[in-house]
Amino acid sequence: GRNPAGGRPPGMARKKLTELSAEELQQRRESLAAMPGRMRSTLDDEQANKLEIAVAAIVKAIDENRLDEAQTLSDGLMALMPRRNRGPGGPSGPGSQGGDGGGRPGN
Repeated sequence: GRNPAGGRPPGMARKKLTELSAEELQQRRESLAAMPGRMRSTLDDEQANKLEIAVAAIVKAIDENRLDEAQTLSDGLMALMPRRNRGPGGPSGPGSQGGDGGGRPGN
């Protein structure tokens, strides 16, 4: 299928892996596989490594047609993602305070 916008069809990201057609599943797999590269600039090294490991596990499960397991892993992946509305780093473990904070644009 051609998608002139180049993105996923609306709602595809919300469909469970077991509900996707073979073509949609391949698109989701490719999108997941590309995620660590796209996200690296917004993550610290530890987060980036966790994301790479998680994505590799999901892609492997998809490749082996273990879609229920891939779905569970994919759901867990969202917890690794930084939330844009929480600010840099978000609430995390010890050591999350400190640093220069970066300031806000427009000051």
